Amino acid sequence: MLTAPIRRAIPVGVTVLALLLPATSAAATDPPPHPPTAAAVTATQGPLPDGGTRISPTEISYDNGRAILRTGDASAAIGPDCPLSSFCVYDMTNYRSTRLALTGCGFFDLGKYPFYFNDRAESLHFNASGVLWVYDHRGTEHSTDVTLFKLAAYTAKPDLTPYRNITDHLYRQC
Repeated sequence: MLTAPIRRAIPVGVTVLALLLPATSAAATDPPPHPPTAAAVTATQGPLPDGGTRISPTEISYDNGRAILRTGDASAAIGPDCPLSSFCVYDMTNYRSTRLALTGCGFFDLGKYPFYFNDRAESLHFNASGVLWVYDHRGTEHSTDVTLFKLAAYTAKPDLTPYRNITDHLYRQC
């Protein structure tokens, strides 16, 4: 038979043990992995994800040069540096950090590339002719996309407020 002090200690011990054991609810499961960052993608040795081709230590080309990912410095504003005849999306304001340079006309899905640039744009540089339409994808069909704004040719936008981190698609009308 258990003595009185031991009987009182058992509920305390069970409570402490319950607090130390991992929960088995769905909330305790591991979250899904985040998409790779641009820095992680450019640092990859060997084959690159989704058919990218390394063109420099900090740049990877996709879609036969139609999209070029460049990692950048997040600490300093460098000004708009998008190559002529391209339009560029930056993942920080004032053209800092990672840049995605796109060329050509038509529709561009920013979620297509292995670093998932959709919902990360904070500044844009449209260094080409035509008009650039900027969209937020909502729902399951592109017919529900919302036009955020449009840029005239050769326009730089250092801060996309109030549309930061919601751009999903671009359409260059040539």
